[in-house]
Formats: sequence, structure tokens, C-alpha cells
Amino acid sequence: MRASSFNGRDRYRLAGRCDEVQAPLSDGAGEVTAIGEGVTRFAVGDRVVTTFFAEAWIDGPQPPDANPYRRGGPGPGVLVESFVDDADGFVAVPNHLTYEEAATLTTAGLTAYNALFKHGDLQPNEYVLLQGTGGVSSFGLLFAAAAGARPIITSSSDEKLARAVELGAVGTVNYRRNPEWHEGVLELTAGR
Repeated sequence: MRASSFNGRDRYRLAGRCDEVQAPLSDGAGEVTAIGEGVTRFAVGDRVVTTFFAEAWIDGPQPPDANPYRRGGPGPGVLVESFVDDADGFVAVPNHLTYEEAATLTTAGLTAYNALFKHGDLQPNEYVLLQGTGGVSSFGLLFAAAAGARPIITSSSDEKLARAVELGAVGTVNYRRNPEWHEGVLELTAGR
């Protein structure tokens, strides 16, 4: 493993609030150092990122028996030097991404994508509110802007809000300066 990312569920795990005894952390990226017999998708030296449910969920709706395979609890986590798994537990890292960038895709990136497009059915020109500037909201901002939606984001930091505008936010609300932040959002959306 070359890089791992830290997600909300990992915070609970590392704080001892989970019973799992496996290595922690869900998301990681690294380089293939060896392959097993019959593996054709990858070669030694390929850059890969882990999948969250390993080989238990390849496509389609989540199978009901996928949870035991979750990375970092109860399945094995990626806070290790070397990680061995089935080839279906990895996907190739695009050449333009660093290991650090790729390591953020699995949980934060896919959570944002699923929330906006699978569950939310976000369409062009629709407003979407993203609360905070953490990993999921940051990915949500990028995805929503790329899809032609109109993302609005909240934060307590004017610096982060300015960066959000650079990344495509059409409106921002500082919830520390504006405790009634929902009113600011309604003003930005003309009451919608």
C-alpha cells in the first residue's frame, strides 16, 4: 500500500468503538507486487485502488451478504505495508491520479456519487445542498458541478467556501456567521 485515506467509519474503529480485530482503514491505493495463478486483469507494477466490498460486490445492487467483506471491518483493512486479496478486490488507478488521490475514491467518492445520482437522481440545473467541506461533500461538489447541477455548500471557513466557488459551487453559506444557514440557502435558491 502506498496511500490510505481516513473516513468517518475509520475514526470509530481506531477509537476502539468497534469489535473488529482486523487491520483498520477502508480505502487504499498501491502497486501490485505479485499476482496469483490465473490473474489476467493486473500485472506486477500496476497501480490499483481497493474496492470497499472486495469480491462480494462486483456490480448491480448490493448483495445482502456483502457486509462481512467491508474493508477495515469486519473485512481486512488497508493500514498495512502489503495487502493480499482476490483480483476483484481492486480496480486500476487512472494514470492522472496520485496514490493519495486514488485512495480517497472508494468511500468518499462513491458515497457522494451514489447519494447524488443513484438515490438523488440529480439532474442538470437542479440545486443540491452539500453540508460541510469534508471528503463526501467535496466529491459531491465536483460531481454536481460536472453534471451541470447547481451546488451550494456550507462551511464555517470562508477560505474553504472561496475554494468551493473555484471548484464549481454556485452559492455558499458560512454557518458559523449565519446560524440560520437554511435561510441563506433558501435565499440562494429563491425559496426552492
